[in-house]
Amino acid sequence: MPAIAQKRTEFRSRSAQSITRMQGNRTGLKIAQLITGSEFTGGAETHLRDLVTGIQSLGHHCTVLAGPPDNQFLSGLRRSGIPVRILSSLRKPLHPLRDPAALLEIVRELAVLKPDLVAVHTAKAGFLGRVAAAMLGLPCVCTPHGCSIVDRKSGRINRLFLALEYVAGRLGATTIAVCRDEQRLIVESRIVQRGNVKTVYNGIPDFAVPAKPGGEPVVLTMVARFDAPKDHATLLRAASNLVQHQWTLRLAGSGPLLASAKELAIRLGLEKRVEFLGECSDVSGLLSGSHIFVLMSRSEAFPISILEAMRAGLPVVASDVGGISEVIEDGETGFLIPSGDHDTLSDRLALLLDSPGLRSALGNNARKRYVTHFTAEMMVAKTLDVYADVVKPRTETLADADYRVTSKSI
Repeated sequence: MPAIAQKRTEFRSRSAQSITRMQGNRTGLKIAQLITGSEFTGGAETHLRDLVTGIQSLGHHCTVLAGPPDNQFLSGLRRSGIPVRILSSLRKPLHPLRDPAALLEIVRELAVLKPDLVAVHTAKAGFLGRVAAAMLGLPCVCTPHGCSIVDRKSGRINRLFLALEYVAGRLGATTIAVCRDEQRLIVESRIVQRGNVKTVYNGIPDFAVPAKPGGEPVVLTMVARFDAPKDHATLLRAASNLVQHQWTLRLAGSGPLLASAKELAIRLGLEKRVEFLGECSDVSGLLSGSHIFVLMSRSEAFPISILEAMRAGLPVVASDVGGISEVIEDGETGFLIPSGDHDTLSDRLALLLDSPGLRSALGNNARKRYVTHFTAEMMVAKTLDVYADVVKPRTETLADADYRVTSKSI
């Protein structure tokens, strides 16, 4: 515990240094945070919530600009004292009429706010926000949360998005990749110059109720949207090979593929072993009552759900896609599974089901790795470092201008 406290003190000091670099004699930096609207609170929304809460606590001022709907995520921000403004035209699907209207909305809001920095999140807000910031001459940082040039359903390059990202990448904004795999994809695609891409891993606050992974009977949990990038089918097929063991599988989430997952569970004879929980408002509570966390995916960037499981002290079994291998150490904090390989998944789950001691050891290692590398304090401090590097040239230019004006008046 003393080592953990020391690490947190170091990052608080680092955040304070970033504040000093950015604000000079001012009381804090004004930051406009822009995100595309979503019906669901996913990884990008969770990241933004923890980021702005941490930034505000360090003396800065964030305003969140978001597309509709006005949901629980945005209501939660307001309860935390974060100003929120809804941009009615900022919706996820591409639209030839609505998107220009959204751009004008963003420009108007930024012109009124006069922020020191524009931070944009997700693909649509990322593109329009960078254009708007360039039009107003405002410094900008873009966090895509999964590079949009790759179609998450097919895995193929989307040529239209590639062209749009290439244009946006020439507007001077700095890009934050949430893992090295995403940074590699951005650089190799040449949509942003290598020097303008920084990696800042996601981080989450440490307030979870600890799990007891060595307990019995075993509960396996997966928290994920039922959509094409996820792979519930591989998990269900693997589970059908483990009926001789005692376990319950809990699947939290909703989405367009929920019905087909339920049908598959019935066809595999698992209807009495699998619980479909729907949207979960208390993920920490769910994980505290679990013994193994599973995330099967076809495509990922750097999933926050894995960090939540590690925070709770659970062993994690996850698909080896995207940046997952950057957080999960195979055989140390959990197991990495080739995408779609239900046989290997069955083997690894059987190993954990048979060994309470192994579950406890891997879960303990996962918890330590989370504390060492993936707390919200670390994410906020490293993000502020990037913000400082982006804002500093502008503040220095403004300071020089103020000096020249003052000198002339004297």
